[in-house]
Amino acid sequence: MVERSSLGSRARAWPGALVLVAVISLLLAVDALAQVVDRSTMTGKVICGYQGWHCCPGDGNDSRVGWYHWAKDRTWIGPGNYNTEIWPDTAEYNSSDIFVVPNTTLTQGGTPYLYSASKPGAVDTHFRWMQEYNIDGAFLQRFLTNDPPFLAMRNTVATNVKSAASTYGRVWALEYDITWYPEADLYNKITSDWAWFKSAYDITNDPRYLHHNGKPVVAVWGFGFTDRPGTPQMCIDVINYFKNSGCFVVGGVPWGWRDRTGGSKTDPAWDNAYRSFDCITPWTVGIYSSWSEINSYSSGRAAADLSTCNSLGILYMETSWPRFGWDNMKGTTCGSSHISSRGGQHLWDQIYAYKSIGLTVQFLAMYDEYDESTAIMKMSDNVPTSGCWWTNEGKHPDWWLRLTNYGGKMLRGEIPLSQTIPISDSTSPDNAQIVSDTIPTSMTAGQQRSVSVTVKNTGETCWNSRNFWRLGAVGDSDPFYGGGCRVYMASDSDRVMPNQQYTFTFTLTAPSTPGTYTTDWRMVHELIRWFGGTLTKQVQVTAAPVVISNSTFNSSADGWTISVWRAGTNDYGTMAWQSSGGNPSGCMLSTGIAATDSTGRCTREGGEIKKTISTAGHSGIKVYYDLKVNTLGEANTGAGLGSCTVDHNLIDEQITVFYSTNGGSSWTEAEWVKRVNLLAGYQSYGTRTVDLSGISACNNNANFAVRFRWQFNTGSDTGRLDNIKVGANN
Repeated sequence: MVERSSLGSRARAWPGALVLVAVISLLLAVDALAQVVDRSTMTGKVICGYQGWHCCPGDGNDSRVGWYHWAKDRTWIGPGNYNTEIWPDTAEYNSSDIFVVPNTTLTQGGTPYLYSASKPGAVDTHFRWMQEYNIDGAFLQRFLTNDPPFLAMRNTVATNVKSAASTYGRVWALEYDITWYPEADLYNKITSDWAWFKSAYDITNDPRYLHHNGKPVVAVWGFGFTDRPGTPQMCIDVINYFKNSGCFVVGGVPWGWRDRTGGSKTDPAWDNAYRSFDCITPWTVGIYSSWSEINSYSSGRAAADLSTCNSLGILYMETSWPRFGWDNMKGTTCGSSHISSRGGQHLWDQIYAYKSIGLTVQFLAMYDEYDESTAIMKMSDNVPTSGCWWTNEGKHPDWWLRLTNYGGKMLRGEIPLSQTIPISDSTSPDNAQIVSDTIPTSMTAGQQRSVSVTVKNTGETCWNSRNFWRLGAVGDSDPFYGGGCRVYMASDSDRVMPNQQYTFTFTLTAPSTPGTYTTDWRMVHELIRWFGGTLTKQVQVTAAPVVISNSTFNSSADGWTISVWRAGTNDYGTMAWQSSGGNPSGCMLSTGIAATDSTGRCTREGGEIKKTISTAGHSGIKVYYDLKVNTLGEANTGAGLGSCTVDHNLIDEQITVFYSTNGGSSWTEAEWVKRVNLLAGYQSYGTRTVDLSGISACNNNANFAVRFRWQFNTGSDTGRLDNIKVGANN
């Protein structure tokens, strides 16, 4: 069954179509930690339509669904049967979510693919883009149908939308489209379906379902159009049903609703019906094509609509759209139905004009409407050789998403109100600043070192690991790093909004040949672009020392003598071998004691380990060790109470390394790491080197010994030692 569609009313085709309405917020309602959009209000949100109706054979649907909405006759696809006028950019989809398209040759070559919204991963990709480009979410359109395969498909897509909204912190709500459903059964169908849907999808308890004025939002599109079913009284009855069910009711109505012109039925009873909605959104797709027409409509009719709605306490939400064309669908001459995007200016002019008259919420048509060319989702320039097709007009595929992002910023007052588009496609939406790093300037051959790089998001988009935002080795190679030359975010749930920072932690392994090497790192939006500043470090790799002793503590204390100490008469600190918490397995763990928490000199304690390690036959001695602390307790720099002896006459947390040339009869301090340096560099494992190569007494000495001593302040203090090596130049 083919669905008729009027350009003057709502330009759509095919029964059972999904429409999502995406929203951009007046106060970018995003939780600072979870980047979750505020679901409590429509105010300040731009709402994009999401159809979710494109399917492919083999996607799990009944075979009768076929190439739904990709082809006019859904049983096959190819020249003369394409239903869309935009070809999607499928580069970022999972291979399981796209399907090879037969009978199709692309202008730039390659295998043609299309996605199916019945695949969870495809909808996940769409909502991921919403998060990345700060688009708040969607109204999911639901066409009424009694055909089991198509009802099952719509339910599958609804499940996908609910899940993706949860994953990416977007909002969603349901919009019913009454197109071509039999009028006699319309009221019963829509009310029974909502009762089922509300229960099946647990709308009441879904934290991502959009609300307004404390009520769940439901939209109904199609009442009052000359070519859609329904009477004024039926419209009122449906509105009252939803209101009595506790809902906030949005009405998608003809653009001439206020005076019953412009696609509206003319019965005066429609005046009361239209004015019974809680929110009105006129359908304007196709009614203007230039700035003068947009300005005339906005300053005239839309301004009068807004005034009427304000006087009645009705929320007014106008419709903006990027372009239009349906020549493939209608079989008309290519270009004959086109309304140009004007490189994005058409969409921007509308958002600007409606903001200028005082609108606080806008509907954007559409998010994924490839059929009639109103999609803002990523589209491809590599289109079939047959048929009528839009391209990106020289823009990057994400240009329309970027415009929507900045349109939302203008609506919310985050950027000045201006008819001039504030961004350029020649500049990247992705940008980054290297904030800091712990990459060393010297390593020994074969040495492994845990390092970190902290990066600030200075661009427009949200970074997330699912969309392959990674730290990359420049040139896809690095002498210190394998693993595909990419460092991933730690978790798929990690998100980095603009102006936030993220720290990548990874391990470098020095080359086996001594020399000076360069390691370069930069952010990469995989499959899209490299961006931001480049971190370049020169690292001097020296010959690996001869290893005299290597204590890994994997299964024991490796022969180290353990002791504990206290400054006064309170409890001792602790020191023990631990089978976990090391780098990577076991370690030597020392802790403070809670009973001694205070500022006094006599309330300090800690643990020690020491070991005699013969250096006979070797010279140029060095000691290497891995070190890690927790956040450490209170900082104290004064003398405190009491006269007890504390290390370095400071009561702060610290570690001191000593060496002995007489088997421990006497000790000489080799290095001291105080609290501020411990916190700055060793809250994750780092390697330190104690260079004793200039001390001849350490060479060729059977009584050489090493000692590590912790001093702690509170019961929450912990320090770990691992991978203690004694090495020599020869």
